[in-house]
Amino acid sequence: MRHRSARVALVAFAALVNGALALIPRAVLAADWYVDSAGASGGDGSKAKPFQTVGAALVGLQRGDTVWLATGTYDEVVNVAKLAGTGTTTFRALPGTSPVISGASGSAAAGFVVQTSVPDVTFQDLTIADAVGGALGIQFYYADGGQVLHCVTKNMSGNAVTFYYANQGTVTDSTLQGNIGGRKTTGTVVDNNEVYGASAEGIGLYDGSTNCTVSHNVIHDNYSVNLYLDSVSHSTYDGNLIYETDPNNDLEGIEIADEGHYSDLAAPVNAYNTIVNNVVVGHNLGIVFWYSGEWSTQALNDQSGLRYDVIANNTLVNNKGSLKWDASPAHVGTTIENNVLVSAAGTSPVYLLQAKSANGIALDHNLWFAPDLPQGFLWLGSGSDHPGFVKASSQGAGDVLGDPLLAGPWAAPPATNLALTKTSPAVGAGVSLAAVTHDFLDAPRPAAGADIGAFQYGATAPGDSGVGPSGDGSVTAANDAGVGIDDGAGAGAGVTTGPDAGSSGPSSQSPDGGSGSAPSSGCSCSQGEVGGGRGTAPASGSIVAAAACLIARRARLRLRGAWRNASDPRSRPRTS
Repeated sequence: MRHRSARVALVAFAALVNGALALIPRAVLAADWYVDSAGASGGDGSKAKPFQTVGAALVGLQRGDTVWLATGTYDEVVNVAKLAGTGTTTFRALPGTSPVISGASGSAAAGFVVQTSVPDVTFQDLTIADAVGGALGIQFYYADGGQVLHCVTKNMSGNAVTFYYANQGTVTDSTLQGNIGGRKTTGTVVDNNEVYGASAEGIGLYDGSTNCTVSHNVIHDNYSVNLYLDSVSHSTYDGNLIYETDPNNDLEGIEIADEGHYSDLAAPVNAYNTIVNNVVVGHNLGIVFWYSGEWSTQALNDQSGLRYDVIANNTLVNNKGSLKWDASPAHVGTTIENNVLVSAAGTSPVYLLQAKSANGIALDHNLWFAPDLPQGFLWLGSGSDHPGFVKASSQGAGDVLGDPLLAGPWAAPPATNLALTKTSPAVGAGVSLAAVTHDFLDAPRPAAGADIGAFQYGATAPGDSGVGPSGDGSVTAANDAGVGIDDGAGAGAGVTTGPDAGSSGPSSQSPDGGSGSAPSSGCSCSQGEVGGGRGTAPASGSIVAAAACLIARRARLRLRGAWRNASDPRSRPRTS
């Protein structure tokens, strides 16, 4: 009898629970909604009777729900403005489908194709297309926890993805034509994406953004700086492949600055950034600090500098100028070590280093090579060879001079063309740095005997550590094979080390690389300091090879023109 009574009690309790659940709205229980542009009119959002539009699904949507999209083109603006409840809300493709949300009809007026001001919204496996008239693709507007997972953007006239005063965002495994921008964002992660064809910077963080990570991305062929750090602190930029295929570009690979036009910043904030293991190929300038001079007072301008930054173990190849920093009294505590900075014969580089001030930056244990430059070092306005640079600066005594003997052609992709061979003088010539625990392929760096450059010789990727999303062509792990090839390959011959190595003789370049004395009219990408600006840099075989690789992979959109949008994190057009 006791067992029978217990059973009756359980049945009664289950009935009570089921009755209570029946009274709870379906959306509160994390409902699934279905959308199919080919569905019949009058659908109710069920799998059997899907809505025809995404907008229809928004009517009953609550936080925690999932909206499933079938194959089709949804020509509509999606604005997730207010949802009740809690939890992560997801918009994603049904398995095996390829839905496209297009802003062809409405994005110009709305300013976006998709926008959410609700936190914890995820967009997954979707294509976002046709952002017209400077409109944004996906914008997280004061909405934390937003995610873009395995998405595609195309036909973007503005940013592909924007975090506008939105924190803890994620963009990963996506192929994005258009910029990824973050204004005043904290803790946002941009990892394993391809970013190309933007009408401004490729990836840019701005306006006091902090504690962000930009890693393992392929960033290339954008209209302005490929990777831009503007008023950013305590952030990490690690293992990105950054390249240009236009031999006449006047662009920067990585640029660091403190622009002075943000009303919510009291003073420059660039500090404590870590820039490591990046591969930077074929730019006008490889890595540059730009002193903007845009703050309201000279005292504020003079607070902008390289402050406690680490720039280490990067590989910079065939850039017209490899490394440059403008003068600033604020430079302090910054380390620039273990970098490969080289330009092959025939690529017409202008300088390897241009340093406009001497304070606050430790520069040592780098590998330099440019056989066409007898005086490749512009130190405080004076050109010299490496011994002259060491004497003038009291820096670089541990540098290595000579051909780095790279594994393949001096071109990318694939990035591992630029890995080291066994006989490279960069092998074992670096110093161990606490900020650099692994290499470009995420292989661990040794506690002693670290190599110079982005690749540790003999390293293998621990699992699938390809850079960029799956299917991005020639930069996946499978195609990044060949690290540590003992083939003695290189662009030249003759390796010497130490401060007394190098060549001497008169320099054919002016001390400032041909820049003249005209004042800046904007970011350094418009100043034409290297090679005289757009249209003057001769083509090189490596860049042409990279271009052919891209063309074979897919046609690239090459957007040209200024962009400006009220919610845009960098509303200043290019000036060149």
